[in-house]
Amino acid sequence: MIDILVIGAGPAGVLASLRAADLGARTVLVTRAEFGGMAANDGPVPVRTLAHAARLIREARQLHQYGIGVSEPVLNYPTGTRAPTIKTAPGKRRISTYWT
Repeated sequence: MIDILVIGAGPAGVLASLRAADLGARTVLVTRAEFGGMAANDGPVPVRTLAHAARLIREARQLHQYGIGVSEPVLNYPTGTRAPTIKTAPGKRRISTYWT
């Protein structure tokens, strides 16, 4: 039996389902896309991550000025712009993902 069904895993849906589960409700979260919504997966968050990576690459290229030799930095785009969106403390929550 399910107490609460949350539709959509954007920021509000994830928060609502986690809070309901914390309060003891048997909760199911349903989404058709990735967790986190548009901002976390396609919008400002990946853009900021990519901009930060570009700054780090620029700094790495300037390390020779300080006597530090490094090889040319390489950005692995898919890995560099996607980070895990949900972290759980051990024993606090169980999140299962089923792909159909």
